[in-house]
Amino acid sequence: MGGRHPGRLRPGHARRRRRPGVRVRHAGHRGRVRTPHEFVARFCADTATPTVGFMSLDLSDPDVLDQLADGVANDLRGIKLYPVLAGFDPRGPAHDPFFAEATRLGLVVLWHMGATPSPVGDLSLSNPLLVDDVARRHPGLVQIIAHLGHPWQRESIVTCRKNRRVFTDVSASWARPLDGYLALVRAQEWDIADKLLFGSDYPMWTPKEAADGLRALAATNTGLPRVHESTLDRILHGDPLGDLGLA
Repeated sequence: MGGRHPGRLRPGHARRRRRPGVRVRHAGHRGRVRTPHEFVARFCADTATPTVGFMSLDLSDPDVLDQLADGVANDLRGIKLYPVLAGFDPRGPAHDPFFAEATRLGLVVLWHMGATPSPVGDLSLSNPLLVDDVARRHPGLVQIIAHLGHPWQRESIVTCRKNRRVFTDVSASWARPLDGYLALVRAQEWDIADKLLFGSDYPMWTPKEAADGLRALAATNTGLPRVHESTLDRILHGDPLGDLGLA
């Protein structure tokens, strides 16, 4: 699950079930890239595969709660947040009313965490441990760390392990094969393989390319522990909507 442009999160094969979701990029005051909620709702309605729509918000905006309400009015079920470029600190108590409202509404928060190629990006606002801070203050909020938080995959893993409602997607893991392979194996060793979600980072990769990349990681044979077939099967064929409250 990335947040670059509207896209779909679905497996790279013809299985008929909903997958979260449409992602739109809104880089906040550093980028001012805005996509209307109505556009996302239309995209979902016009997509042949049943699709769950996500709004993209910037917590720096003074009217963010109004934008949230508008997204809900357009039947969007989740929120993409991009602090590394928007420049807000999730730990700030001023954001607690937003997280409390998202929890009350049963929305899912999807975080871009980890690296960015942008020179203006603030990496101190992109460490997955920030999600742990939010989870401790709002334990009922369902959250997803995108990209396994690369290159901080271990931080993502321990955050998922201790917080029941925090998950992570594996999008772009195949782009750096050694890093991705080690992350999947570590997720198994820390017993959070059931919290790994499929993601393609579309349009960077299609769902099929993503699935093929994950299969290549699982085929890695270095003499070290392997990616279990059950882990790959769960990522590619599992249906996490119930766990995310989106069923």
